[in-house]
Amino acid sequence: MSQLIYLSRHGTVKINKSGVALNDPHAYDLLEEGVQECRDLGSYLRTLNIQNPFFVNSGLARTVTSTQLVADSMGIEIIPTRNYHSCAALEEDVPWEGLTNKQKEEYHCGRHRKKPIKFALGLGAEVHQELYQIANDHPEHNLIAILHGGINLGLMTYITGKLKFMDNCGLYVLEKVEDKFRVLEDYISPEQMRKAMEQAKQIRAEMIVR
Repeated sequence: MSQLIYLSRHGTVKINKSGVALNDPHAYDLLEEGVQECRDLGSYLRTLNIQNPFFVNSGLARTVTSTQLVADSMGIEIIPTRNYHSCAALEEDVPWEGLTNKQKEEYHCGRHRKKPIKFALGLGAEVHQELYQIANDHPEHNLIAILHGGINLGLMTYITGKLKFMDNCGLYVLEKVEDKFRVLEDYISPEQMRKAMEQAKQIRAEMIVR
């Protein structure tokens, strides 16, 4: 059976909104809309009937909180070592070969969209190595990885050779092959997930009426 990786991004935090300073003590707190995004993501993932899900995040508060919300919506209890792994190497400030400190700071502030593809490839190779090893260590599980926009940008650029952006709580489904992850399904946006859930709800309602 194929091992799948459901790659997502944490819910919206204050720093994702313009005008919030990096030194704001609550800059990385989830907004209410971010909480709802995580719940919607979890509800959508629940419909996929993922076998033996194993949750992975960076250990930073915004991914930890997002992971818990997603798991709750899936009806899954998170148990460290059994179905949960936090990996500091997947933090947003992973060393990005070739970047100056100033460039790293700009990247960390969310302005990575202006960076050329060669920079994203350097980060992506590191992230891929770490996540691939986690998958190797848990071959009986399908991974639900809730990481960061920049981390995911680098990883997807490394996998596809193209800059691939992700909304908060967006979703890529990857498959682990012999030496590299490959994209199994096109990107699924939060809006597409909500529409799919609404359609499913409508179908169930129609079936009840019949």
